[in-house]
Amino acid sequence: WPSGPKRLAALLVALATPAAIEVAQLLPALHRTCQAADVVNNSIGVLIGFAVAAGVETVMAAWRRVPQSPNN
Repeated sequence: WPSGPKRLAALLVALATPAAIEVAQLLPALHRTCQAADVVNNSIGVLIGFAVAAGVETVMAAWRRVPQSPNN
C-alpha cells in the first residue's frame, strides 16, 4: 500500500482503468458496447476498495503503536 504521491497515482490509474476498458470496447472489431454504468460501478468499487485499504492501514498503524505486554 503506497503512501503519498504514489498512493494518489495508484488511485488515478485505478479510476482511469474502467473508463479505458469501456472506450476500448468501442472498437468495431470487438463487437461490444460501451456502458457508462460499468464505469460508474467499477469506479465506486475502486473507491470502496481504497477506503477499506486506508481503514485497514489506519487500524494496523494504531495497533502497532499499542505497547505489547512483556508476557507475549
